[in-house]
Amino acid sequence: MRFRFSEYPANYEEYKFPYKVWAIEDSSGERDELLNMGFVPSRMKIGLWYLARSMRVDLSKFSESSENRRVVKNTSEYGFSFSKDISLNLSDEKNRWVFDFAKSVAKKSEYSGSSVKRVFSKYLSQGIFVWERDGEIAGYVPVMITKESIFYWLGFYKEDKFKTGLGSRMMLEAIKWATDNGKSHAYLGTVYTNSSLYKTNFKGWEFFNGFEWSNDKDQLKYLIGKDRYDDSPELLMDEEFKKRFYDGRVREMLKG
Repeated sequence: MRFRFSEYPANYEEYKFPYKVWAIEDSSGERDELLNMGFVPSRMKIGLWYLARSMRVDLSKFSESSENRRVVKNTSEYGFSFSKDISLNLSDEKNRWVFDFAKSVAKKSEYSGSSVKRVFSKYLSQGIFVWERDGEIAGYVPVMITKESIFYWLGFYKEDKFKTGLGSRMMLEAIKWATDNGKSHAYLGTVYTNSSLYKTNFKGWEFFNGFEWSNDKDQLKYLIGKDRYDDSPELLMDEEFKKRFYDGRVREMLKG
C-alpha cells in the first residue's frame, strides 16, 4: 500500500497544517490491514481509501440486544437472501430506484451514479443481501468481504417498501452473517453525526479516533459535537478532550 497526503488550506499563524490522508491498495490482500488502521474504501476510485472516523463491531463481543430483537420483530414481514454473485443489472428499468435512492435518501453521502455502479461491482463488493417483502424486492445491501471482515457499504431500499427500523435490521443481519461466517469484524462506515449513533446499538461497537479504537460513547459524542465548530482545536491541542478521556496526557493518547 502507498500513502498520499492531500493538503487543505492551512492557518500558519495558528500552527494548523491540515492534510487528508489517502491510501492506495496494491492488492486486495491489504484490505484487512487498511480497515484495521481506520481507513475506509472510497467510492471515487477502486483501490483508493481515506482515513476517517471509522466504525466497526468487534464480533467476538457481539450478541443481540433487546433493541436488536425489537427491530427484528417490528420488521418481521421482511426476508432476505445472500449471494456472493454480485452481478446486478443496474441498467434494467426495474432497478432504476437504486439510483433514485442514492440521489434522494442518501444524497448527503454524495453517491453519484458512477459511485453506485462501483459499489455494485465485483471489485468493491463480493456479496449482496437481497431483501424482499411480499415476494417483491425491497432493498439491496452490497458488502465488501475480506479474509477477516466485511465492510457494509449502504442499505439501499425502495422508499415505497420502507418501514422504520428496516435500515437497522439490514445492518444487523449483515453483522450476524459476518459472525456466523467466522469474521472478526464488521465495518459499518463512518460516524460523524448524531444520526449515525444508531450504530452504537450493536454490542461490540468501537470507532477509530485517530489514535486507537475506542468504545467510549461519551468520547464519540464529544467528537461529534466538536465537528460543528470550524475553530475547534486539533485533538492533541484540545485540553478538554485530553483531560476528560486521557488524563490530560498526550502520551496516554499516543500509546494507543
